[in-house]
Amino acid sequence: MAKDQALNRFSENTGTCYGKNYKSISYGFFSQFQDSFFYANVIQVIVVVFLYFHLGNGRYWNLLLIASISGFLGAVIENATVAYLCLDSQKDNKSHSLVIPFLIAETFWTTCQYSIPFLNLIKMRAFAKGKQANIIRSTIIGLFVPFLFFRFFIGYERMMKGYLVDDKISSIHGYAFGVLAISDFICTISIIYFVKKHNRELAYSTSNVSDYIKNSSYITLVAVDSVGFCLSILDIITNLGIAESFLPKTITVPFQCLMSNFVLILTVDALLFKYNGSSSSNVNNSNINNYPSKNTTITKNKNDESNSTISNNYFVSV
Repeated sequence: MAKDQALNRFSENTGTCYGKNYKSISYGFFSQFQDSFFYANVIQVIVVVFLYFHLGNGRYWNLLLIASISGFLGAVIENATVAYLCLDSQKDNKSHSLVIPFLIAETFWTTCQYSIPFLNLIKMRAFAKGKQANIIRSTIIGLFVPFLFFRFFIGYERMMKGYLVDDKISSIHGYAFGVLAISDFICTISIIYFVKKHNRELAYSTSNVSDYIKNSSYITLVAVDSVGFCLSILDIITNLGIAESFLPKTITVPFQCLMSNFVLILTVDALLFKYNGSSSSNVNNSNINNYPSKNTTITKNKNDESNSTISNNYFVSV
């Protein structure tokens, strides 16, 4: 505790104003673009907005847009605040009573980061039905409460201390990411379970939609979950000082950088689904035209009718 009280925004370990003496707010703000976290959210919103207005529709794309804009606004507010706090004229004022923008920024960080489990829930709507699906949805929504608490606790600590990082804030980050990782893991296991269940019940295991979900979404979700789990565990381990001799605190930085672009990754995933879905639809139509025998047509129509139910539901979501 004494160590944290001795810190201020110009301390090296607070990741705020160390080595920064900006001449003006605009100079400082544009200088912050070299921060990879800031730039990642800027390029993310540009790409997502571009793809949304050209290709996007439905709940899934709407939430991707909201998440990317939220990440952008959080980054702008946080970095504009840092630009002000690190002004050369503010150097003698070591402490600010309240830095409210840090708390406001957490609203947008919360929206952006917890959009991942909600995006997974939208994917599940295409094939997750019944009591089990309702329990899973309620669990994911329920986990939002502790995540919201941890994120606003981070914002409160930053607001009161006037800087971005210390051991306590990093620990709270670890707990927040832990909740996020648990919710993502639940979504991943649930999607795998429900897709396999539909493969058995509806016999559409050879459909292109099912193949795509297996080959793309599963891999994407597992990658997202793995990064979340690793970030959470490493945050807690490094803050507790466990294995400090060979695990530096900076080991979490690559995982945080990857996490800042999760929305962009899922946007590309959704784009690939649209492309593969359209391509496979054209191939199926071509095959039907090339084999117009009565029996084959009847068989294909039955299979296509079953496949189209899942495909249409998934396209509505995506």
